[in-house]
Amino acid sequence: MYGRALALPHAAPVVKVYFFGFGAGALLGRHQWPSHCPWRFGFWAAGLITDFVTPWIGRGILQRLPLHPAHLPERLGTFASIVLYIAIESVIRRSRRSAHGAKNLSLRG
Repeated sequence: MYGRALALPHAAPVVKVYFFGFGAGALLGRHQWPSHCPWRFGFWAAGLITDFVTPWIGRGILQRLPLHPAHLPERLGTFASIVLYIAIESVIRRSRRSAHGAKNLSLRG
């Protein structure tokens, strides 16, 4: 998706801000997974800070090409779908770990 957007001259600067900023945050956050030392919290914090600072650093570019209001319902729907998926997945994982399995989720009295 970002590869196609880079071909558009008016969208390329915005894509670069998102790609490099959030990509750097993801790489920093990724380094926390394999390490079990106290530094992993530093990598996690650095990745999180990078994600929060990216829109602020690129605000000049991002203000020239604002979000289109027609896309906001799509983005909200996608966010809601992801949150719902994560909630359902956590219930399923917990039911597998419990002593009674899926019997805890039954509606029978």
